[in-house]
Amino acid sequence: MLAGIAVGVMAAAPALAYLGSRASRAEQRASRDPLTGISNRGTALQAFHNLAAGGHPPTVMFVDLDRFKQINDRYGHLAGDKLICTVAARLHRWAWDHDGLAGRLGGDEFILLIPDTSLTDAASAARDLRRAIAKPITVFHHRRHVISPSATVGVSTAAHNRNWTEALRAADIALYHAKRTRSGFAAFDPATVIPKVLANAAAQAATQ
Repeated sequence: MLAGIAVGVMAAAPALAYLGSRASRAEQRASRDPLTGISNRGTALQAFHNLAAGGHPPTVMFVDLDRFKQINDRYGHLAGDKLICTVAARLHRWAWDHDGLAGRLGGDEFILLIPDTSLTDAASAARDLRRAIAKPITVFHHRRHVISPSATVGVSTAAHNRNWTEALRAADIALYHAKRTRSGFAAFDPATVIPKVLANAAAQAATQ
């Protein structure tokens, strides 16, 4: 009887291994962005929750590629996809080197989670990240073209990241400020960034 069970288990092992590998592949697909292969929004959200629940909310870096629509329109979708994938790989390597995680939110928007840092160090990290993104990329559209990518970065440190919604909002406000001032990056600071954002918004509304 025991021998028969053992034989049955051995016979079923390949099928069980196959089902296990299928489940693993399905789980991996669910956690990854289908175009770039890096973490998707859901995985980044879960990582944030895990860190925050452990008492270590991370610094959040919101990354938005500059001129992506123009590049996509000029050189085509294949070139646009290559730009997205190349930048995603660079963000992944940079995050790995900084004990963090890189994820794609969608389109030309990415998010990075790194261990909490000061505003000064966050600004330094954002400058370093932008340098990593800026290396030229070769694409082909009728002929060879060299693109120099760039990105704007909004940073929110742990002091403003009590939950995912607040973290994204703070990083998005910093990103908006960086785009308005064309500074390339900005760190969220309620004492300085919010008044400037509100002033810019009021000025823009007054001209409409």
